[in-house]
Amino acid sequence: MKDGRFAESSGIDRFAHLRQNYPVKIFSDIRCTLGEGPAWDEPSKSLLWVDIKGKKIFAATADGLITNTWTTSAQPSAVILAHSGNKLVPAGQEVLELCSVSGEMKSYVQLIGEPSNNRCNDAKCDPKGNLWIGTMDDGEKGRTGRLWRIDSNGEGKVFLDGIGVANTLAWDTARSRFYCADSMIGDLYMFDYDAENSCIASRKLFLSKDDAPGAPDGSAIDEEGYLWNARWDGGCVIRISPDGELDRIIEMPVRHPTSCAFGGENMKTLYVTSAAVDSSAVADSADLGGAVFSIDVDVAGSRIPPYKWRIS
Repeated sequence: MKDGRFAESSGIDRFAHLRQNYPVKIFSDIRCTLGEGPAWDEPSKSLLWVDIKGKKIFAATADGLITNTWTTSAQPSAVILAHSGNKLVPAGQEVLELCSVSGEMKSYVQLIGEPSNNRCNDAKCDPKGNLWIGTMDDGEKGRTGRLWRIDSNGEGKVFLDGIGVANTLAWDTARSRFYCADSMIGDLYMFDYDAENSCIASRKLFLSKDDAPGAPDGSAIDEEGYLWNARWDGGCVIRISPDGELDRIIEMPVRHPTSCAFGGENMKTLYVTSAAVDSSAVADSADLGGAVFSIDVDVAGSRIPPYKWRIS
């Protein structure tokens, strides 16, 4: 960012010694109101992401050419790959199955018992292919969010509740860890991860709200076990060591980056979604809020397993 007023208000100036000058490119200039949930589809060499508020799902080639756009009836929050080639899309209070051939959607599983004002938010598969979904109060007022695990039979189990905004679902298998954030509080947590039973336990603080600009949003993890985290209202993506120390900061040309995912050749491209919130403000004078960006980095990302059930 070149606007000093934004840098000051975001708090990023406190971490100037960690800034690294990676070229940030516009991957897609489609403006999403709330872009989120990027996922790299290796077989088709394409990126998928959603506009939660716009109720859209996008697919684009590796060079940013839009190949498909789908509309959902409820707010989609992520795109999950499945073994069949179809996709799962958490949306509203259910998970949809998106047929990659016909584009048809149907309900796969309902999140039974969710408060009426809740919706799905961040979602990813664990190393065994179970789908984990964080939910949140769509009005961002109450701490009614939950963390669900959907197994291969479509059976749901709630592991956490009382969450403000559930974000950052990532697994470090080498250290038997699971990462999760509550964006409403602003803290990032780590849990012990039992890979055999696909369970989590023993929450510990990993990175506090005061240790980085903005608030934690979506994340990706690299092959060295470092967590890359988009910082809502912080205008940057940060890389955090397994010891919970900031390793580097990459400034973004938007105030509200929302999530990130590795993909591309050798999994060394970091794709970053963003939101158009406050895109008319001085901080976003270039009006890039809501676009998707790509950053070539020097470490490969870990691949996210597809959902393990072969959808019929």
